Amino acid sequence: DLRAARLPGGSPVLAQAFVKQLKTIKTSSPVTAIVQDKDGVTVKVGSVGYQADYLVMAVPLRALAKIQMTPGLDTQHVAALRGTNYGWRDQLMLKFKKPVWESRARMSGEIFSNAGLVMLWIEPALKGGANVVINLSGDNARL
Repeated sequence: DLRAARLPGGSPVLAQAFVKQLKTIKTSSPVTAIVQDKDGVTVKVGSVGYQADYLVMAVPLRALAKIQMTPGLDTQHVAALRGTNYGWRDQLMLKFKKPVWESRARMSGEIFSNAGLVMLWIEPALKGGANVVINLSGDNARL
């Protein structure tokens, strides 16, 4: 069941739980370095360091490449970081109170194409109904 593997309420619930526990949230402050040792982790924003027991990091790979890390990444991770390219991508999600397709069709899964529409997911929604997620990439995603 796809719904069992989902966070009820979606990924914003996780971020909101962190916000409730944090005293201060600092934005528009690019991280320049991360130092991890036996005592925990220090995150540097310019010359200012913030110490913590743990770090949850969710940054785009291009941003990660600009952060100095100690200890550094191993050669496989560095190669993966350098070998990852970004392209054009767009995503559209349609939510239906009830499926508009034939209910006995049991439509679920993914449809792939090498022209036009690239990926299409149809899956059950958390509270009934259905979600359709359409992903376009490459030239198909450009405006």
